[in-house]
Amino acid sequence: MKLFGRKKNSDDTTASKKPEKKVGLFVNENSPRAKGYKGEDMATAELLRRGYHILDRNYTTRHGEIDIVAELDGVIYFVEVKSRDVHNYFFPATSITDNKRYQIAAVAKQWFAEHGGEKESSLLVAEVYMDDGEIILFQDFLL
Repeated sequence: MKLFGRKKNSDDTTASKKPEKKVGLFVNENSPRAKGYKGEDMATAELLRRGYHILDRNYTTRHGEIDIVAELDGVIYFVEVKSRDVHNYFFPATSITDNKRYQIAAVAKQWFAEHGGEKESSLLVAEVYMDDGEIILFQDFLL
């Protein structure tokens, strides 16, 4: 029987032993979070294949998070990844609201403050379809 990471041994008479440390995160592979991470990995691989340089992943501030920050030809791209299990009539990129775009802009401003001033930048939306691996990139989506 395992209790809180500590092995119960019959010959264990010392109560001062520290419990074993957890290594890594245990995430259900079918959870939305795990699917999101897989979609981000797929989008990152596609961006690399197209010649982008990945500068940051899951950049988080108190304003929110940007999934991927990438650069191509001197332009910084703030990438929002939208993953779906299957193709259907609903386009994932359309789920990005005005509030989400304002949030991305606020996080991007913080990213520039930490990384040396502003450069030309753009919002890039990566639609990832898990069923067939298709990835569609929309540059300057709804700007």
